Amino acid sequence: MIMSSSLLILKINTDKDLNTKLKNIDYEDNGAFYSLSFDSIEKNSGELHWTNSFKYGKMNMISFLRENNFFYLFTSSTDNKIVFSKVLKEIFQEDISLKVLKTPLNAELSNINSYSNLEEININKHFGITALFNYNDYRSALKVYTNGLITYRMTDNIDVIKKIILDSKKLIEECEANV
Repeated sequence: MIMSSSLLILKINTDKDLNTKLKNIDYEDNGAFYSLSFDSIEKNSGELHWTNSFKYGKMNMISFLRENNFFYLFTSSTDNKIVFSKVLKEIFQEDISLKVLKTPLNAELSNINSYSNLEEININKHFGITALFNYNDYRSALKVYTNGLITYRMTDNIDVIKKIILDSKKLIEECEANV
């Protein structure tokens, strides 16, 4: 079960077959501990764990979902991309390019009428996009920040979370830089 109020969408830029490369891993590096584990054979969900001091430090944990080359990290910190990249580098034994999906600064939406679950969509050139998200019995403000962070009211309903991901990706993809 995932209890979430924020997420970060990462895209791995690789032509490798992720299903054959991805695996459970845990290792230490200069006193720090890292672990990536999958909850399913399909490798479409799991957890990332790390600590800077395995003996004395706090253990950090991030749940994630995966869909093809996209990872959805349930975190409120964009810096967690760095930790995730480090673990993927250990798995692949080479640098992996990760891109945070985010709206550009000074953006505008190409089509704001194609969202059945979103109302009152507003875009701010510095802040990002805000909208009212309404799906089944769940209603929340949805914010897609220009740094890639996406926030919403806390939920553990996986159908709602998947719909938030879908609508957020669509919003980001339809943003055009207004130069």
